[in-house]
Amino acid sequence: GGVGNLASGPLGITILNGKAYVSGSYNTGIALGIFDIVTAITTVKYLSVDASPRFMQNDGSKVYMATSGAVRVYDPASDTITSVSTQGRGMNDILVDSGIIYFTTPQTDGLVKMNTDGTGLTSFNIGVSGAHIRKAANGDIYVTSNTAHTVNKIPSGSSTSQSFATGLLNDGPYGISLTPTGAYVWGFGDKKIRFLDFSTQAIEQSKDISTGSAKPYMGFTDSSGNVWGFALGS
Repeated sequence: GGVGNLASGPLGITILNGKAYVSGSYNTGIALGIFDIVTAITTVKYLSVDASPRFMQNDGSKVYMATSGAVRVYDPASDTITSVSTQGRGMNDILVDSGIIYFTTPQTDGLVKMNTDGTGLTSFNIGVSGAHIRKAANGDIYVTSNTAHTVNKIPSGSSTSQSFATGLLNDGPYGISLTPTGAYVWGFGDKKIRFLDFSTQAIEQSKDISTGSAKPYMGFTDSSGNVWGFALGS
């Protein structure tokens, strides 16, 4: 279905209670589009921000959007959008879990967390810019860096990160898809998907997947363990 009169995007999407929430730049302003999956009716909520919301997530009741300098929070119950300051930090990806907002930054913080009300902001200082973030079932957090070409792991309950080389030489990895035995990382500039083995803590080159002329960007693992993703280009 359509998501309104988008000029650019959608840039992020999350599904909550039968509605698809998408972010993008519309011809008439920067906004959050709300597409009702049942009625196919789109509602547009305009945002007073200077940069389009990018990646999004929900916590079962609210929608959280990574934007410039703040997390924008849409509450469907009250039909309001509020802001939670990131204290000047930019954002790439966002993850909300058990009342905590985690977000990756283009600064060398790499990964920051704070409570959903903005209190308790803490930097993990992983030393490289962070691209995308995933949390494993055991609580370990994984952050990719498309500039350092690494996967960075913060073990559950720890504030110290471990860095794993991906062997990628160009822009990437961006996306990361977790499995019980390892993680697929999406090598955008190298046009390949690689597998990081958790037991050896190294890339298993025999599992490299070439994507031809397409640039793999983002992936996820579904509830059945299948790995999905998309690439840019043809």
